[in-house]
Amino acid sequence: MNGVAPGEISLELPKVSPRVGSRSIVIFPERSDNHRLSDALFADFIERAAADGFTIYTNCYLNSNYVVSPALPGTAPLAQLSLGEIVAIASDPSNIIVGTRSGLFDVLYFALPPEAARLVVLYPPEPAWIWSAARLHNEAMRKKFPDLYLHRENVVELEIGNFSAAVLAGHAA
Repeated sequence: MNGVAPGEISLELPKVSPRVGSRSIVIFPERSDNHRLSDALFADFIERAAADGFTIYTNCYLNSNYVVSPALPGTAPLAQLSLGEIVAIASDPSNIIVGTRSGLFDVLYFALPPEAARLVVLYPPEPAWIWSAARLHNEAMRKKFPDLYLHRENVVELEIGNFSAAVLAGHAA
């Protein structure tokens, strides 16, 4: 696929019926490298989202230490998500997917149409390159990649320390 523009890629995944409905939020608090964000980081967001009528889930999976990650307080566990199911959930524009910057968000970003679910991508402050150089959405990167496909209004990128329900509300569609 080298040299192919993202809009020209034909990505066919089997149709999957997701276990969650519309107005759902799936939080990925842990990456496969076992870096888990604190429950406290999400507490206010979960409380406000539930009050707004969202059903909130935590991606719970068997990590590399063979431990099933627990659900965040106030959320339902969602275990054994396949890529097809994640894409089906993220295809619904009323849903929100939240998690730390990882390859999964790259897959969702390039596999989904621009009007799909809101992606909330949290970046750690270190290493600096992950925030300043690896982002496809900042002004400097847009100049290098002028393809408008790379800029989406429904993608919110925040430094982890700036994530909150109040800040995310400022990015509401």
